[in-house]
Amino acid sequence: MADEQGADYIDDADIEPPLARLMDTLAFDTVPPARRLIELLKERGWAGWTKLERVEPVRSER
Repeated sequence: MADEQGADYIDDADIEPPLARLMDTLAFDTVPPARRLIELLKERGWAGWTKLERVEPVRSER
């Protein structure tokens, strides 16, 4: 979707950084698969859980 509609379309949530960090921590602590999903996002060039942003893709060490 980001390729078709632009990265700004994906990050349309107007969330302050402290709240985003709090929500990310809550997801990581309560949903065990969340950390693996974050790894997969990073491999594909995305970072964040609550507030997505484009980053340089990271190769997994698996």
